[in-house]
Amino acid sequence: MISPLTIRLNNNHISRGFSGIIVIVKFMKFSGEKLIPHKPGTITIIPEKPRDIWLLFNLIVNGDIIFSSTTRKIQNSPDSSRMKNNSRIKLELEIRILSMEYEKDCSILRVRGKTIKSNEHVKSGVFQTLELETKKKFNLTKKIWDEETIRVLKDEPGQKKESEHDFGSRKRVELNMNLLEKFMNMVATNSDRACYGTQSVEYAHELMAIDTLLITEKVFENNDFKVRKKYCELKKSVIEAGGKVLQFNDVEGDKLAPMTGVAAILRFPIPNLDDLVL
Repeated sequence: MISPLTIRLNNNHISRGFSGIIVIVKFMKFSGEKLIPHKPGTITIIPEKPRDIWLLFNLIVNGDIIFSSTTRKIQNSPDSSRMKNNSRIKLELEIRILSMEYEKDCSILRVRGKTIKSNEHVKSGVFQTLELETKKKFNLTKKIWDEETIRVLKDEPGQKKESEHDFGSRKRVELNMNLLEKFMNMVATNSDRACYGTQSVEYAHELMAIDTLLITEKVFENNDFKVRKKYCELKKSVIEAGGKVLQFNDVEGDKLAPMTGVAAILRFPIPNLDDLVL
């Protein structure tokens, strides 16, 4: 068995791979063997910030195995009395994931599945739910680690001064807002060079017409993994075709959200694009 690789999540650096949104992490330490592409492996993860929980929502998929501590209420029957006393104990569970639920407001990821091993209080093969939250360590095991995920996990970011990071963040926000304003102006004055909505954007991409893809983080928070994967593949495909991708958070993308959260500035005009899609 591959020994766990311990990492600590933070939201300073993000990259998105083929299978979902993958977080770039600053490594705490290594232990044991490295992850091997197309092989099973285990990492130990400690989320640091609420945003890390959303990133985990996109990293973890059904079929993965989570090993984490939790608490459960048990019933104790004293001697001859039939009255039962309830007490809560701490125990460790290992489950194979069947479904997930992300609660953005609480920054909690609930993973539900069947236990793999039994212990004194919980049998194997029964449904259990674990909550992943900040500052809580857990192990993640995948049957297959794809090359893109491993590459990103190995890509340890260099150290930057806080002032440099802040400057870079401000420049990114400024660039995003300028291009969003450019897009809104195109919709009003040159609509053949702009489109929005999933179907229109996907059709424009089939024509290799996308110069800049504008997308909100909200679309990657969809509860359906297939939907999240679709948008990740769209983003990756646009970049491979030479296009640019700008991603907006909830505040930056407030104007984009009513347009389904997905839009594009086109390389060349496509008259009546909506009619072509229909």
